[in-house]
Amino acid sequence: SIVVPNTGYMPTNTLALDKDHLAGFYDKHPNWYTSVLQTPRARPWFSWPGDNGVQIGEVLRDEMTAIALGSKEPEAALADMVSEVRALLPKTN
Repeated sequence: SIVVPNTGYMPTNTLALDKDHLAGFYDKHPNWYTSVLQTPRARPWFSWPGDNGVQIGEVLRDEMTAIALGSKEPEAALADMVSEVRALLPKTN
């Protein structure tokens, strides 16, 4: 309920659209409702398990950048991605 009026982004939970939360805001600002109309097109946000999601994203970005810049062969980058990401994922039994 705080993010929407300050950013214009769609709410992250459709429960926020009820009368106790954002319905009044959208009544006063109907143009802002456009983002809500996009809700059926929205997809779930993916998050890596564990506490290292940001670091995993950085590993993937850096390795793909190295491929794009030609400083690393795709096979080598993929092998590095696999080993680095595995090290950052939580251990399972």
